[in-house]
Amino acid sequence: MRRLSLALLTSAVALLAAAQPTQAQATDPPEELTLEACGDTRAAVSFPHKAHFEELECTTCHHSQEELTLEAAQGGMEVEACADCHLEPEEADTPACTEKSLKKNPFHINCVSCHKDSKAEDESLSAPTKCAECHPKAESEEEPGG
Repeated sequence: MRRLSLALLTSAVALLAAAQPTQAQATDPPEELTLEACGDTRAAVSFPHKAHFEELECTTCHHSQEELTLEAAQGGMEVEACADCHLEPEEADTPACTEKSLKKNPFHINCVSCHKDSKAEDESLSAPTKCAECHPKAESEEEPGG
């Protein structure tokens, strides 16, 4: 009986541990994100989040969260996604991410302009600035033989 109780207790602890995310799982920023909430006609964008948060302040992109830092996020601060504000903006002057224009889409405004500025400083950077570099064509859209 004692062996059965110990086995049940061990199983219960293992199940509870598996159900509860560890501190690292719950608070570490994602290495990669797929930006798809705003798209309808172009492929979703694979966004190397880790590469950006290692080079930029969190508030560069999460500009409505002035207190956001890596430490705050790791401490449990909720991080707003871009689409939270830019998918259906409440303010008329907030750019909508559903816009296709380089001058109206917040990703195009911020990301492409930052990439162009960064490449002007260092031509070796691989920061994308053209549509297909962020929005790759689906295999079914590619031309035959290519």
